[in-house]
Formats: sequence, structure tokens, C-alpha cells
Amino acid sequence: MTLRSKTIIGIALIEALALGVLIISGLNWFKSSNETSLEVGSQNLVSVFAQASRDAVIATDLAYLDSFARSVVSEHKLAYIRIVNQDGIELTLQGDYTGVDTNVRPFDASDGVYDVAKAITLGDQTFGVVEMGVHVEHVHQMLSFATHASLVIAFVEMSLVALFSFALGSYLMKRLDLLRTGVIKVSQQGPGSQISISGNDEVTRVGEAFNQMSRSLALAQNKLQQEHQTQQQLSAKISQLAEVAEHARDTIIITHPDGTIAWVNSAFEQLTEYSLEEVVGKSPGELLQGEDTDANTVALLSQSVRSHSPVRVEILNYTKSQRPYWVELELSPVFDENGELLRFIAVERDITDRREMEKRLSSALDKSKKATQAKSEFLANMSHEIRTPMNAIMGISEILLENENRREPRELLLLLHKSANNLVTIINDILDYSKVEAGKLTLVEEEFDLRSLVESCTALCAYQADKKNLKLLVDMPLAMNTVVVGDKGRINQILLNLLGNAVKFTDEGHVQLKVRESEFGFDFSVTDTGIGIPEDRLTHIMDKFEQVDTSATRRHEGTGLGLAISKRLISMYNGELCVRSDFGNGSCFSFSLQLPKRSQPHSEPVELNANRLLLIDDYLPRVEHLMRLAKEIGIEVTHRNDWSAAQSLGRDLDDFDRIIASVNNAQDRDALYDLDATESAAKRVLFLAPCVMEEGLAWSCERDRLLPQPVTQHKLQTLLSSKIQKRRALSSQDNPDFSNLHLLVAEDSHINRILIEKMLQDTGVKLTLAEDGVEAVELYKQLSPDLVITDISMPNKDGFGVTKDIRELQENGEFPWCPIVAFSAHAMQEEQQKSIALGMNDYLTKPVQKSDLLDMIAKWGRHTQMAEKHASG
Repeated sequence: MTLRSKTIIGIALIEALALGVLIISGLNWFKSSNETSLEVGSQNLVSVFAQASRDAVIATDLAYLDSFARSVVSEHKLAYIRIVNQDGIELTLQGDYTGVDTNVRPFDASDGVYDVAKAITLGDQTFGVVEMGVHVEHVHQMLSFATHASLVIAFVEMSLVALFSFALGSYLMKRLDLLRTGVIKVSQQGPGSQISISGNDEVTRVGEAFNQMSRSLALAQNKLQQEHQTQQQLSAKISQLAEVAEHARDTIIITHPDGTIAWVNSAFEQLTEYSLEEVVGKSPGELLQGEDTDANTVALLSQSVRSHSPVRVEILNYTKSQRPYWVELELSPVFDENGELLRFIAVERDITDRREMEKRLSSALDKSKKATQAKSEFLANMSHEIRTPMNAIMGISEILLENENRREPRELLLLLHKSANNLVTIINDILDYSKVEAGKLTLVEEEFDLRSLVESCTALCAYQADKKNLKLLVDMPLAMNTVVVGDKGRINQILLNLLGNAVKFTDEGHVQLKVRESEFGFDFSVTDTGIGIPEDRLTHIMDKFEQVDTSATRRHEGTGLGLAISKRLISMYNGELCVRSDFGNGSCFSFSLQLPKRSQPHSEPVELNANRLLLIDDYLPRVEHLMRLAKEIGIEVTHRNDWSAAQSLGRDLDDFDRIIASVNNAQDRDALYDLDATESAAKRVLFLAPCVMEEGLAWSCERDRLLPQPVTQHKLQTLLSSKIQKRRALSSQDNPDFSNLHLLVAEDSHINRILIEKMLQDTGVKLTLAEDGVEAVELYKQLSPDLVITDISMPNKDGFGVTKDIRELQENGEFPWCPIVAFSAHAMQEEQQKSIALGMNDYLTKPVQKSDLLDMIAKWGRHTQMAEKHASG
């Protein structure tokens, strides 16, 4: 029997059963509902008749009752109606009456009449009974008709169901046949074939599942093919790896989880002189390690084996013939997919030659360090030996210059002093670069004011700029916060190197330092109008001992180390020294320093006493610079190129609060002097440095009339906020007065003792000289001086020993505290730090100039005086 026949018969049986249940239940409901409706209606009707006939029965009005009965039977098409009294006497009867049986239900009445009765009552008293018969033949007819109609409908429906079942079976068989065709196609052509079944029913979903299954089978088949190919490739690779392992130059050891050897390659056999048969089942440690093998390395390997963790070590092993050799051992555990340890693989590389090379390199490095140390010591000693005579040369030449007015001897003394100073600069550069190369250059962090540093640094460079008639410009806005933390000395060294180079290699024009605030610090640039740098030299100009050319080196006396040192110092602040140049027109060196900032001290607003300024200057870059500075602080500036142009202002000249002029001839100078003389001897006119006449000779003016360069915004604001001062006579004695200051100097050099004595002549200092450290301590005990300056390197007792003895005397309370200053030709920073650490208060480097010596005495002399006042108070 086909699936279609089974489908038709199955559906027909189900439909027949369903129809039978439906017809039977429907007919039963029809009979029950009609029967109930008839019973209820009949009971209601007989109740109405009983109520309507009650009065007539009580009155025994037979005529009325007959009339009432006839009308009721006629109107309601009843079979009969009969009314009897309480005694059972018939009062009226209309219709066919055959008897009353109220217990028979309507569909059970065999005579086609349904009997109902109702008592006629008034209160609790019964007066009679109304009996009524209702025709039920029409109800029986309706039930018979319904039964017949249901059977006809059931037959028609069964026929239609059979027809539709046949059509549905054919449709389903056609769609299922598509599945069968697809299966045959897959079996013939392989997985991947697809069938097309439209719709959204179960067969469609089965077709989609079939298509998905076909695609999955195709993917699985492709994957199996790929895995087969992979397995073939893997097998080939395994064969290759086996060949590699067998012929590798590194030794390979495979061990069991317990650490015993399972396999080794040929390289292992060649290196260790053991065969595979000799090592299988044994531990590598018991075969290869010896007395000199490092126990810590062995313990590390054992820990790695116990913890199943990889490790890489260098270890000393021994061959079968006890020949030592070094290997780099890399031990790796191998796990299965469940994380269980399968084996260890150890790869050893022979590094015996490398270890020997490292040993030789280490020895060479030690020798290099010793050579570097020797070089540093040599440089320090050479510095000391050179600085000692330089101290005498520079000091004596400085003293002679103070008292020499003859032109030719003075020029020779200036040349001598300048040459000695240049030699000291070269020594300083060499010492600094030696520390750079040795990596001993360190930065000291301290809080300082960058503006003050820039102004003092440029003031030092102004002297050389004045001598060459160069304009020195500083562009540093007042609004910047310049309180920073950094190495003040090294930053000063960077600026001096760059500014010094710019002044040195510039013959005319100007040098400008520009400082700007950045996010993390400050940006600096030094621009000049000098000789410039050729493009092919730009990349090498900051290398050590590099110059633009040898002629420039000879002419400008450069060492070639300043830029290299500056570059290194800037890099220590995470900056970079950059240069751009137009050969023949000047250069610009720029860099940035990351300097942490501190809060700026609060300062009161500056009240300006001068609001109008006349600027007389023919150098346009300086004019633009000064006018920009004046504008930023709110000053009105009028500019004229020279005095003749300024004269065109006429009487308006008297309206200017200040006149700043650059003049190069005596006539203009005298005219400006005369103009200033009209203001009750007040000094309204200031002259810009450098003051050089047309003949190239410098002229001098009263110090308080000269506005030294560079003119900074801060200096200009200070100038314009101060009141005009009256003239005063210059002091004939510039030396400071150190009356009653007792100074003890310990110096073993006879020349230096004479030099110091000459420098301090006419200063008021009470000077005591000692030839060595022992004498210095004895003199200290006898004289108890206010200040001690001691050389570091002396016979019998050096400066450190002198300091130690003096500090011990002071700690015992035998003598009052006094400052001690180191005086040495050793310029190394380490020497200075050592001096401070051992109890000295300051450091004075040879060769010393008179001004430096006097500044040092003034600095620590004030400390002594303050200590004495405190003790007496």
C-alpha cells in the first residue's frame, strides 16, 4: 500500500469517526434542547391558565370556563384542556382527552401529546386542577429531518475529504519526490547538491534541512580532504624536523616526565662523546655536570623540572672525557591536550667560544675603565699643574694692569691676560668633555630664577660684545613664570657657550637670545649675524673638535668642544640642540629644556615714572626690539635715527621723560650732554652701550649715564620706574673696605702667596699667610681668624686635614665658628663636592681673579659679622 493510499484511508477513518461523534452529539443536543424548551413553555402556559381560571373555578362559572377552554385550545393549538375542582369533578373539557400522564416526557409520548397539569390555588387552599395536552408531532418530525440531513451532509463531506485527501497526498508525494531526487543526486554526485522546494511548510523545512545537511557534508568532506593533506604535510614536516633534529648543530635532548633521557640527536653525541645507547634512561645531570658546575644553576633546573615550567640558563658541562664546555640550555615542558606532562625537550648551544670572548671583552673593559680613570686623573692633575702657574700669570697681569697707564705695556699685559684666560677656558672645556665621555656628568636640582640667570649670563657676554661693537639683545617677556628647578650652573654653561660662540664668530651686527615659555619648560634660541655655517658642515658642527674651518678656529680661538658639551647637557634635559644657518649671514641655535616650575613670588605692580621715551638709534633690529619691549610695558616711544633727525622735534624734546641714545661721534654726544644739563643737573639722557666713535675708539661716560647691554624688558621697566637721579661724583676707590676682617690663607706656592698679598693690598683685610697645613692649624689656634682660605694640595697636611682639625677645635668649644673656603687648581666637580662634604663652605678655583677673590671674602665676611653680632647679642 502506497503512502498516498495510507494517507487517504487514514484521513477517511479519522473523518468518519469525527463525523459520527459530531452527528450523535448534535442530534442529542437538538433533542434535549427542544424537549427542555417544550417542557418549560408548557409549564409556563398551564400556570397562566390556572391563574386565569381561578376566579371562575371558585365561583363555579361553568359558562366562562367553557368559553375560556375553547379559546385556549383554538389559539394555542392544544390537544385538549380540562379543568376539575378540588373534588375531581370535571368543570370543562375541550379537545381530545384520553387521559393524563404527567410523568412522560415530550419525546417519549407515544400518542403524540405531552400532558401537563397545574393546581389552582389561593394562598394555601387548592380549588382545582388545570390539565393540558400539547401536540408534539412536529418536534418528532424535526428530529427525524435533522437526522436525515446529518447523514446526507456526512456522506458529502466524506466524499470531499476523500477527494481532497487524494489531491493532498498527490501534492505531498510530489514534494517528497523532490527530496528523493535530491538524495539520489547526492548519492551519485556527492554532497553539496541542493534541491529547490518553495513554501513555508514542514516539507520546505525538511528540504532546507536537507540542503544544510548536504552543505555540511560537503564542508566536512572538504575538511577531511584538507586534514588529509595537512596530515600528509605534517608527516613530511615531521620527517624534515626529524632530519633537522638529527643534523642540527645544537644538541637536542628529549626526556621522560621523570627527567630520564629518551632520545638525543647526533650533535649531542658529537659534543659529549656519549652514544644514544649510553644515555637512554639516565639523568642529564649525572652524566654532564661536574664539580665546577654552579650549584644555583643546577637548583634552578631542578625547580623547573618539578614545577613543569620553562627555563633558560647557562651552565658548565663536562664531556665523557671530562673536557669542560659551556652551553646555553633552554628547557621546555610538552603537555597533551588535557594538560598532562608528556616530556621535556632540552636544546643546548655550545657557547664556550662566546664565553671566552666575553671574558676577554670583560678584561678589555676593565682595562678601558682603568685607562679612562687614568685619563681623568691625568687631566685633573694636568689641570692642577697648569692652573697653578696660570693663577700667577693672570693674577700678576691683573695687578700690573691696575697700575699701568702706558699704551704699549698695557696692550702687552692685556694680551698676556687674555691668552692665559683663553688657556683656562680650553682646560675647562677639556675637563667637561672628559666627564661627558666618562658618563660622570650629573645634574644638580635646585630652585632658581631663570630670568636672573639669563640677565647675569648675558651681562658676562656683554663685555666681549662691547669690545667688538656688537649689539646684544635679549627677548624674554615679563609675564613668564621663571622660578624653576634645575641645574643652574649647567644651564648657565649652555647659554654662555652658545652666546660666547655667537659673539666670537660675529664681527658686526647683533646677537639675540630669545626665551619663550612652553608647556613643559622653556624654548631658547640664540641668533647671530656672524659668519654662518656651510650646509655641508651643519651635520658635524656639534661633534667634538669640529669648527666651520681651521681658519675660523685660529682667528676666533675656538676649541671645538663648547657645542658638543652643550648638546650633551641639553640631551640630559630630554632636549635637542638644533641649528640652522645661512652661510655668510649668520646662524640660529635653538633648544628646549624641561624645567619644572614653582610658584612665582607675589610682586607689587610697578608704577612707571616715565611715560614718554625718545629713542635715538640707527640700528634697525635693536630699534624694533626696544620698541616692542617698551610697547609691552605701556611706554610711548618716538624714534629717530640720529641726533640731527631728533633736533627736528625742536621744543618737543623737553616733553620726553627719558632719552636713550646711541651715538658714534663727539658732536652728538656733547649736544646730548648739553640737553641734559638744562634739567637742573638731572640725568635724563642715557647712552646705549657699546659706545664707539666713528674712529673705532671707545669713549667712556659716567657710569650712571650708561645703559649697558643687553636691554631687557625687566631692565627697561626698572629704568622707567625709577626717578631721575642727581649727579654724583665717581668714587676714586673701587676696592671694597674689609676693615678689621682677619683672613688666614694656607698656600704652599710662594708665587701665589705674593699674588694674594698684592690683590688684597689696600682692602683693609688683615692677612696672615701659611706655607702648609701644619702651620695653618697652628696659626689658627694662635690668631682665631674670621675666615680661612686653604689650598687643597699642600705638603705635610692638605686642605682636608686643615679643615678636619679646625672643625674639631670648634666642636670642642675652644674656638668660634668661621667659614672655610677651598682654594685649588682641581676644577673637577667631584673635588668640590668632596670639599663641601668634609666641612668646607665654598670653593675657589685657580686661577683666581681679583674680583672673584674679593667677592668670596665679601660673601663669607658678612656671615662672620652676622655670627659675631648674634653671639654678642
